[in-house]
Amino acid sequence: MLEIRKFEIDDIAYLWRTMNVFLRDQRVLGYRPVIATDHNQDLIRDRLTAILDGQFVGFSQFWELNNKCFVSLGVLPEARSHVTEDDLLEKMVTQVQNMNLEISQKFSFQEIKIKNKAALSRLEEQDFQPFLFQELEQRLKLKNIRFATLCDFSDTPETRENLYNLVRQSVEDDTGFEGEFETLEQFNDFIWKIYWDARQHWILAVDGSKFVAMAGATPRDSETWHAHLTGVTRSHRGRGLAQVVKAKSTQLARDSGAKYIETSNDANNVAMLAVNRKIGFVHVGDRYLLETVVD
Repeated sequence: MLEIRKFEIDDIAYLWRTMNVFLRDQRVLGYRPVIATDHNQDLIRDRLTAILDGQFVGFSQFWELNNKCFVSLGVLPEARSHVTEDDLLEKMVTQVQNMNLEISQKFSFQEIKIKNKAALSRLEEQDFQPFLFQELEQRLKLKNIRFATLCDFSDTPETRENLYNLVRQSVEDDTGFEGEFETLEQFNDFIWKIYWDARQHWILAVDGSKFVAMAGATPRDSETWHAHLTGVTRSHRGRGLAQVVKAKSTQLARDSGAKYIETSNDANNVAMLAVNRKIGFVHVGDRYLLETVVD
């Protein structure tokens, strides 16, 4: 039987071990075993514990930022046949409405539903095997596809528009995208600099004069990097370009000292999740965006 209760200070030791299951590396965690003896109430505020047949199997945390409510949760692998993250989230939301938690004092929830779900993936550098993609890269080169970094191009209106068209098609066709993409003028004013400042980290596939695929990763700290957008123009999909540019981006990050590379994708983006698996990424968790009706 699944029980959801308010987080207690003794649960922190279980939380630390649970987070290690998801993130695979203690160095990136904010929790350490010593915290289990720390009776700072801030550590347990707005958290809930999942107990299955008397055993700790998961947790959830709610917080508020800029008038939005966020939640993180996890279920241990051995308990997922009995309770999924979606089940746990539903129960957590019900309980947070009824419990005297800090977050429930800030929000009066009338309705909460999952707006979208992102899959979080992680790659350890020793699991990456670049030779697996060399034959595919050579076949693409024989079809006049060349590979470069954004560093190899000048900051010109033509370069900006070239990148804009690639980014726009890639983002618009992502399963998690909603709304309207920025105009070229907005891209130049607000987005271009983000790419240009990290131009040495962006891998491009070029056909003739057109950018047709891209992938990039930038450092989060000395050992952990974050993989950003991987995209292919509509005219060049189905050729394996996403695999090659992501593999080359991963190689670039590894050569620059990355031990771990993390990324996130819409949970319905089946094609990109498949590319991630081929590169060596492992699914380590999910991030939910909740849509709420607030009094």
